[in-house]
Amino acid sequence: MAAILTGFFAGIATGDAMRGVMIGTAVGIAMAVLLWLADRRRG
Repeated sequence: MAAILTGFFAGIATGDAMRGVMIGTAVGIAMAVLLWLADRRRG
């Protein structure tokens, strides 16, 4: 959620809020996958 909001505000700053939301969503998904892989490795 934080990645999406950060992307939104970064998008507003650059003049394209929707692009920021899309980038933030992609970053959030990547972080979730990495966390899942790390957790899966542990146990």
